[in-house]
Amino acid sequence: EFAVARAPVEVGVGLLAGACLVAAVFAALTALQVFQLEGRHPFDVTGLTLVSDMVLVAFFEEILVRGIVLTALERPLGAIGALLVSALLFGLAHLPNKGATVLSTVNVTTAGVMFGAAFLATRRLWLSIGLHFGWNVTAGYVFSATVSGQDGPAGLFFGELRGPAWLTGGAFGMEGELIDAAGVKA
Repeated sequence: EFAVARAPVEVGVGLLAGACLVAAVFAALTALQVFQLEGRHPFDVTGLTLVSDMVLVAFFEEILVRGIVLTALERPLGAIGALLVSALLFGLAHLPNKGATVLSTVNVTTAGVMFGAAFLATRRLWLSIGLHFGWNVTAGYVFSATVSGQDGPAGLFFGELRGPAWLTGGAFGMEGELIDAAGVKA
């Protein structure tokens, strides 16, 4: 799961894909006039704390859910069963987070399917770690958005989400909104 030969490439591809997915969600929200970019914060070292926390979250959650749970379930359930059960557990693990809803749980579960599929495709954790980290850091640090109910310090850019919670994600953040459920995922 941690073979290093392909690690830089897989982490890089994951980071880019996760960042592109978040950018696509914000582009859709902007087109729907739900998000309006208002400005940019100056670079601040406190943002690096958020980024380092997100690295730890991506590593820990991917090791636990994909590296341990999915792998342990694969023998008795098969790859697809293990993928679905581990993704559901990943979604349910986010239920205690601030603002969690049925929609946010469906969205996070779907992200778990994507992360698990990345793991199954490579049999290494690097791609799923990169996807997870790319999503979280782009949403939280680049766009200053709430990530899975967790508020962070001001990121690089800031704006305002306006509209009903099913479209903005409410207190859970963008993973709790309908654009995520419509197919722009991570």
